[in-house]
Amino acid sequence: MAPAPHPLQMLSVQETEKVRDIVLAAHPDHVIEFRQVDLKEPVKKELVQYLQIEHAGQLTEKTTRPPRMAKCHYDIIAADRTIEYHEA
Repeated sequence: MAPAPHPLQMLSVQETEKVRDIVLAAHPDHVIEFRQVDLKEPVKKELVQYLQIEHAGQLTEKTTRPPRMAKCHYDIIAADRTIEYHEA
């Protein structure tokens, strides 16, 4: 099993593809144009706790990590070619 990515590490290709798949599944009958997919930084309290453990040299595989979240910017293009911007 691969080690968990650092909470501030950019999204992997697999994570980005998962975001894409989720957005496409949410809008099955629409054309989607993706603008950008980024890492959404963890909640500060959770990140600070993690960083304190990391900087103390006490990080292990069992250390609780902040959840990895993404923010996706995309357009839904309707049949009449109108464009509606979305963030998810």
